[in-house]
Amino acid sequence: MKVTKVFLNAALLLWCAACVGGAIAEDQVDGTSPAPPEMLSIPSLPNACRLHEKVISGGQPAGPSGFLALQKLGVRTIVSVDGAMPDVELARAYGLTYVHLPHGYDGIPDRRAVELAKAVRDLPGPIYIHCHHGKHRSPAAAAVACVGSGYLSRQAAPSVLKLAGTSEDYRGLHQVVASAVPIRRLDTVHVDYKESVDVPPLAATMVRVERSLDQLTKIEQAGWQVPKAHPDLSPEHEALMLRELFSELLRNKEIRDREQQFRKILQHSRDETALLEKQLQANHVGATGDRNSRLSATLSSIRWDCKNCHRQYRD
Repeated sequence: MKVTKVFLNAALLLWCAACVGGAIAEDQVDGTSPAPPEMLSIPSLPNACRLHEKVISGGQPAGPSGFLALQKLGVRTIVSVDGAMPDVELARAYGLTYVHLPHGYDGIPDRRAVELAKAVRDLPGPIYIHCHHGKHRSPAAAAVACVGSGYLSRQAAPSVLKLAGTSEDYRGLHQVVASAVPIRRLDTVHVDYKESVDVPPLAATMVRVERSLDQLTKIEQAGWQVPKAHPDLSPEHEALMLRELFSELLRNKEIRDREQQFRKILQHSRDETALLEKQLQANHVGATGDRNSRLSATLSSIRWDCKNCHRQYRD
């Protein structure tokens, strides 16, 4: 009897040691979510989605009104997974603390997944995780973090991306969410969280390109005039800024060392943006259907270049 008891105790100890032996536990029991993920209708927090009572994902807070909305939600910590530098000072003004954990559209590295899970579990909450639009990177990061910390089941994780409208084109994000698992040993992991971190120049410029396209989309929606809601947006100036961004990318040594097809896409985008700039300058007076159609066709060409480039080299 004593021999059997000793054997059982030894087996139990071996089993426990195996459970804490690695950082990621693929066979660990999933966490449970007290309520299914739900979208929140808050204009200053684009695509806000509550995954757990402690975790909300969404887009970049829209200036002071966005940070005020977070404050009213009781949020205490903001985790940015965007490449752009967080507005740390504005967050502080509303009593909020930033943590910067950027990642790309191609997925989330294991180490970053651990950092996200530990942040969600241990940092003061509620926690708001955001990227730029709140449709792709942040819902993926929030889902991975919640599964890793035990706040969301593995089965429920893909529904977060569906709810947020994450494009199927971002295959890496869908894959990392589908393969997310609870993470072991979070207590033993040390993370030096920072309010902001340096992002490689290429990634930072790509973020600026994305935002410049957003501005031009607002102008297009206003009939290629200055939008009433955004009087600071000048059509010609925004086209000029986008052209300069593409020119800046083409001057980047990292770009010059890339394959020819990659450079050709960027060159075409720069040329199309230069055309858009000329079209706007030549037609700055009046607005006709034909004019708007030409401008929209050129902008669509630039968007297609971006989508094509992402599909081949980023996603």
